[in-house]
Amino acid sequence: MTAFQPFTRIREQPLSRRVLETLTGSARVLLGQAEALEDPTERAAWQEAQDWLREVLADGPRKASEVQKDARGAGISDKSLRAAREKKGIKPHKDTTVEHGAWHWRLPRG
Repeated sequence: MTAFQPFTRIREQPLSRRVLETLTGSARVLLGQAEALEDPTERAAWQEAQDWLREVLADGPRKASEVQKDARGAGISDKSLRAAREKKGIKPHKDTTVEHGAWHWRLPRG
């Protein structure tokens, strides 16, 4: 196992009270700790967006621009939609059957 070099992080505090803290551990451990501190409302937002995407794409592929517009109309932020799309494994696909084909989203197969 490789030895990890500690690095310094500035805690989020007012500029006059910034505190330096040395972190040690693997990237996986440090990222896990950061995710544990994530805002629970943000997590709930992408989970809601993921459920919404599952419903919207259940009948097959849809134009990405339409999905994004409908998501905004449903109160889903672009950030939450993108996070939900990535976590759900939805990859944009371009319609190559026409010259200026649109991008489409579809649920992963399987």
